[in-house]
Amino acid sequence: MNVRASNRTATPHYNFSRSLTNSQLMVSDLLGKIKHWMKGIGVSQNKIINVQIVVAEALNNIIEHGFSVGYSGTIDIQIDAYDDRIVVELMDNGKKFTPPN
Repeated sequence: MNVRASNRTATPHYNFSRSLTNSQLMVSDLLGKIKHWMKGIGVSQNKIINVQIVVAEALNNIIEHGFSVGYSGTIDIQIDAYDDRIVVELMDNGKKFTPPN
């Protein structure tokens, strides 16, 4: 992963945000919407694929580990596109994860 110094207070040029339920069925629909949005703002196909992979893995982990079977919850996603980076933020109301020592 490359990390570049940049103005972190800059305003993103484009924003994408959605809320969804903790359903595996919602993941593929959301990935399609992300792809459509990113194409529309001129993001390269390679970057779109990378973002989709990261988002899919994160969402699947949230659904699998953050929500018990039968538990209904919400996952919010915010994607900000800047000149030099794309920032993805996922928030959920699932179970808190405490890693083992």
